Amino acid sequence: MGNCPTFSLVSILTGFRKGRKSINVMETYSPRLHVLLAREVDYAVVIRRGPSKHVCTVGWDMKTNEFALGQWLKGRIYERRGDLSPDGKYMIYFAMNGKWNSIAKGSWTAISKAPAAGGI
Repeated sequence: MGNCPTFSLVSILTGFRKGRKSINVMETYSPRLHVLLAREVDYAVVIRRGPSKHVCTVGWDMKTNEFALGQWLKGRIYERRGDLSPDGKYMIYFAMNGKWNSIAKGSWTAISKAPAAGGI
């Protein structure tokens, strides 16, 4: 949904990025995946946690089975403190990055256009 570029699910979920040839399996951990489902449409936002202090949001059009990269964030989105609007256009979430001297004081609640994690 939206104007986000589409990527293969494997490249998004495994962390392969441009210019990266391989991953040392002994030093990596599987990312944690959480899914927020829209109630009225076939759309979801996948929240990918990992590596350690990074999170990625990915839009999932379940009708066409296409994935669109939303945004990488250095911090954590608390998946149990977030939700997707019934029409799948907006997402509300609670996030924390631990930068206590910043304007947000280290944590915030935001409403964004799905799948991006930047507030409106």
